[in-house]
Amino acid sequence: MCMFCTAIPATATAGIALNAKQKREKKEALKEGKSLKREVPVKSLTFIAVGSLVAASVLSHKILYS
Repeated sequence: MCMFCTAIPATATAGIALNAKQKREKKEALKEGKSLKREVPVKSLTFIAVGSLVAASVLSHKILYS
């Protein structure tokens, strides 16, 4: 399996885990009455990263196997 194809599920898994962690921290902060930290748009960044990896994978396979 090429490095791009391997990185796609790993990146998606990391993004899902970070998003869940951020939601959990937000929920705990609201429960404790603390102020919220600035949220990072994890879903959007994960989508962009996975999309870029898919595009790179398609390009590399097209170049290598044509």
